[in-house]
Amino acid sequence: TFVKLYFGGRYNFLDGKRSNVTFGLPPTEKALDAYLEILEGSSLPWAVAAIGDCVVETGLAKLAIERGGHVRVGLEDFGGERQPGNLELIAEVVALAKQAGRAVATPEQAAKILGLPR
Repeated sequence: TFVKLYFGGRYNFLDGKRSNVTFGLPPTEKALDAYLEILEGSSLPWAVAAIGDCVVETGLAKLAIERGGHVRVGLEDFGGERQPGNLELIAEVVALAKQAGRAVATPEQAAKILGLPR
């Protein structure tokens, strides 16, 4: 089992335009704290995602990495003014992990964390 913590971003992820219409909690430290309080006492692995925003620019990726969580990253979730590629987004999260002293999972390790069949 793997818990995905979704946060609503500042942009409509369908058309990329800034929007005041969102869902769920905003991509903030207080919102992450609320989710983590719900998971307190659990050993379930978890990841953050900012749907319609940049998980790195919001600070959510850094917070998750520092607190032992994982980060869902890619163009599927991204929203914002800039137009990065998937590799650029991944490189940003890898850099945050290195800064925090966290190793980046290999494909085999990621499959195990996600509970995927071999």
